[in-house]
Amino acid sequence: MTYDPETLCTLISMQLSRFAGSGNYWTIYDPRWPGMIAIRLEQLGERYVPVDGAKLYSWLQTPGLTWQDVVSMVARKSKQLNKRHTR
Repeated sequence: MTYDPETLCTLISMQLSRFAGSGNYWTIYDPRWPGMIAIRLEQLGERYVPVDGAKLYSWLQTPGLTWQDVVSMVARKSKQLNKRHTR
């Protein structure tokens, strides 16, 4: 199913809210990043990390997923961006 970007942000936020001890998180849509949703986790600092919104939403529905899995995935995406920008 295809969602408009604003709805996808809301759905992702709803999925993130189900994790106990998740702390603060933010999701935004910026039209300059088609198909991407930017996510920011309090544990990872002030930086927004762009991710494929549809894939993230699908992945967040995986049974047995923990908050640490989410933090690890976003941290990996952030490191991938750093590698692209430093080359």
